[in-house]
Amino acid sequence: MGSNDEDYIAVHFDLDEAHPLGVRDFLKALKHLGSRLHCRFLSCFYNTDCFASDTLYSNQNGALVGDSKMNGTFQIIAWDESEKLKLADDTKITIAEVKQNYTGSLMGSSEVCYQMFYTANGNAAFTGFEVLSCTEGDSVTTLVLNHSGKFENGVASSAFRVEHSNHQGIKKGATGHFKSKEGGMADYTFED
Repeated sequence: MGSNDEDYIAVHFDLDEAHPLGVRDFLKALKHLGSRLHCRFLSCFYNTDCFASDTLYSNQNGALVGDSKMNGTFQIIAWDESEKLKLADDTKITIAEVKQNYTGSLMGSSEVCYQMFYTANGNAAFTGFEVLSCTEGDSVTTLVLNHSGKFENGVASSAFRVEHSNHQGIKKGATGHFKSKEGGMADYTFED
């Protein structure tokens, strides 16, 4: 086909006959074809009793990406921070109540309560709990994340642990991280 033409590939798996690991290997093979294969839309339907689906999408370069990690972006929509203790040497402790919207592997919204310790140079260490409500099919699931993070040179990052989950693809004890970027946004990843 010409360079302006589009190829469409339809893939169907019968998971009563196919082992989930075989499906995952196939998805990884597609990832390696990404430089030569551009998919406008690819939809895979899984028997969710078997395993959580892999994420597939086309990146800005048109390459197909497949990954078993759950990732995406969240947007801060509200930040209410108040000083609780003023300490020596211009250090302080604050409480920040934050609201966020999630897109990507997880679709939903969250509320976070951070306790933050600021040094004199404006950097901070923080801990806190986040309650994340996600839409999963026709149901709403809840995750509770335990954060341990830092704010340095204008960038916030956190490593977190899942303390509670009724989400099918993310179990209690799973870990992850986020790193902020411009516009009150951050990229998140949940590890396997």
